Formats: sequence, C-alpha cells, structure tokens
Amino acid sequence: MAEDMLKKFYFKILKLLQNKDLGIGISPAKALEILKESGGKTGVGDLLLKLGLHDVHALIESLRGQDIRSLSVENVEVQPIVVEYLQSCLNTLGNELKQQEQFSAPNIVKNYLQGLSQQFELWQTMLSGLKNNDFFLIMNSLIQAYPHHGPELKKNIVATLRKVGKPVVLALVHSLYQDQPKHNDLPELLKEMGSLAIPALIVALQYPEESVRYGAVDVLKAMKVPECVPGLIESLQDPSQRIRQLAAAALGEIRDSRAIPGLINALQDQHAAIRLEAVRSLGKLGNPNVLPACLSLLQDPSWEVRKQAVDAVSTFGPLASAFLAKALENDSLVVRKIAARILAEIGTQEAVPALMKALTDKDISVRERAVVALGRIQGEDGLVTLMYALEDKAPLVRFAAIEIIISVGSRSTLHLLNKALKDAEPVIRQRANLAIQAILKREEKIKS
Repeated sequence: MAEDMLKKFYFKILKLLQNKDLGIGISPAKALEILKESGGKTGVGDLLLKLGLHDVHALIESLRGQDIRSLSVENVEVQPIVVEYLQSCLNTLGNELKQQEQFSAPNIVKNYLQGLSQQFELWQTMLSGLKNNDFFLIMNSLIQAYPHHGPELKKNIVATLRKVGKPVVLALVHSLYQDQPKHNDLPELLKEMGSLAIPALIVALQYPEESVRYGAVDVLKAMKVPECVPGLIESLQDPSQRIRQLAAAALGEIRDSRAIPGLINALQDQHAAIRLEAVRSLGKLGNPNVLPACLSLLQDPSWEVRKQAVDAVSTFGPLASAFLAKALENDSLVVRKIAARILAEIGTQEAVPALMKALTDKDISVRERAVVALGRIQGEDGLVTLMYALEDKAPLVRFAAIEIIISVGSRSTLHLLNKALKDAEPVIRQRANLAIQAILKREEKIKS
C-alpha cells in the first residue's frame, strides 16, 4: 500500500541523513536508462522499487545540516492533528450547507453531496490512523485527498499539513513520485506548502519522469525562492526543451545574480524559444555584466531573439547606449526600430555616430527616431543634423526635425525654419510657422 511505501521511503531517508557517507543515490541518466530498458512500461512505484529507494541524493543534500529531530515523527501526536482537521472541516461543511439551502439547482446539490461523501471516506481513513497511531496513514490520506476537494476544504488540508511541519516534506516527496501522473493538483499543493516543500521540489528536479520535473520547475517559478536557484540552473541542461525554457523563465522571476552564468550558457541553446526566454530573464536581473552577452545575440538567426535582446538591455538606461547604437546596424528592421526608439529616450554621446548613419536608413520610422535622439543629445549644436533631416523625403522625418528646433532652437536656427515655410506639405509649412512664433516669443520672454 502507498502508506507502506511512504514508511520505507521515510526511514530510508532518516537513516541516510545519519550516515556521513553520501555515496548512494542514482543519477537521472541511470534512472532514464532503467526506464528505457523497460520499454517505458515501468511505473513510478515499480521504478522506485527497482532503485531500492536510493534516488534521494538531491533530497539528502537539501536536508543535510537540519536537525534530524525536526524531521522525526516519533514525537508527533496524531490525535490533535486528526481532531483539529475534523473540527475545521465540520465548520467548512456547515458553512457550505447554509449556502446550499439558498439554491435548489440539482448540480450544486450533487457536487456538495459528492464532496461530503469524499470527506467521509477521508475521515474514516484518518480515524483508522488515529486508532493505530499511524502518522503515515494520516499524512498520506490528506495528500491523496487534496486534489478531490474544493477551495475551502483544500485550505483545511494545507493548514493541517503546515502545522505538522518538516516531516510532511518526506510525505510530499513520496506522493510526488507516486501520483504526479494522476494528480495534476499536486504542484498546487506543493506551492501552498511554501518553503516546507522546497526540498521535495529540489529532488523532483532530478526525477526521471519529465512531467514530474516540469511540475517542480513550474511550482518553483511561482514561489520565486532563491534557495532553488542552483537546482534551476541545472535544469537549464535538462533533456526536455520545455523544461529548459521554463527553468530560464523561473530564474528571471527569482532575479538572483547567481543565475547569470547559467542563463548566458542558455543563450547557446539550439532552440530559439529557450534563447528568447534566457535573454528576457537576463534583462530582468538588472546586472550590467550581461550586456556583452546580449550584444552577441544581435547575430542570432531568430529576429525574435534579436528583438528581445534589444528590449532586455533597454532596462539598463544610458549604460546600454553603445549596445543600442550597435543594434542600429542590425539586419532586422524590428531590431533597428526598437533600438532607435529607445535611443530617443536614453541615448548618450557615444551613440551619435551610429545615429547619424541611421539618418539614411531605408525605414522612415528609424530615421524619424534617429532625428529625435540626435536632437535630444546634441541640442542646438546639431544644426547639421537638423539641416539634413529637413531635406528628408518623408514628411514625418521633416516634422520631427521641426519639433526638435522648437525645443532647443533660437534665432540662429530660424533660417532653417524659413526654408521649411516653402515645404511642399501644408502641415510642414504650418508647423514651421508655429515654430518660428514660439521661438520668437521665447526669446522675447528671456530678454524681458
């Protein structure tokens, strides 16, 4: 039975924790080999039996250094656990019954009765555990029952498991191995358990079954705990593409600088989706040391990766000016547009040569943003730039040049606007006239 397996698993771990020699354990590669040899027919429980319950190396490492007494169940009193849970459930079911009285819909009543029946089965199991003072039966029954109940009863289960404390970790590990293929709500339970479940999730990252590893990474991504960073970095090397991608995203959510080397290595992944997620996470970390790595992605085969690289470094403000200037020469129009747009807001002097070159870009929006960027950086000193921009064939670019002159111009720049008064486009002529009036008014105000 499941609780018998749990007992064996539990006592095996406690024994290993007391043993200084950690030369036990089995690698994920070996476990995968066993599965392959069995033609994929070996069940999770059968696999554990084949391994002699030795696939606990990562769990032992994560528990090492803790007080073993805190993991022991010898002093756990099962009666308070059962009584408190039953009392909390009675209150919950009573409140739900009052709500049911307000409705007569058959499906609502049916769901309530089904939940009540499941609770009776759970209570019967727990009372059996109470009678025999069997902690494992009680813990296993609560974990197994969790996926089958509504939100309120789930809260009661979580509250009970939390109060028990660290011994629940071992029950969760066992349940994760045994029931992940059946119970998709188990990751939810692990998340609700919080830091108590971290050791279980860490060992799950090395489990041979992909769905278990994926579920563990998904929960850790939601929990955002720094303790799991080393394990997630290892997951960047996982055989599964979707797990590597999710691990990269999870490291971005946690935002721990220890993840930088692993994420930079992930930029070499053969799958564009993983490179995309890795560079996105690097941008979230906010460490300027990642800028050179992002620069290397401007030659990435995927335009989406190149675009995300530019987006990521834009969060570094002026520090990214040189990087964005380089991006203005990229083959991807999307990348050039983004780089020009960002430089218009954060560009510095070192970007000026690239921005001058961008004034001849084939795309109108790139030229227009380059004008805005140069105007902001150079001010009135960029008269040559403004003269060139006012000759651009695109009205949008000429209009942008006039806007810059309004912002930074003086009487010495009015000759540029006088030329714009003869522009072929009425909107340009109108804007040039308003610009002249605005500059003259500003000059008169300064004099007075």
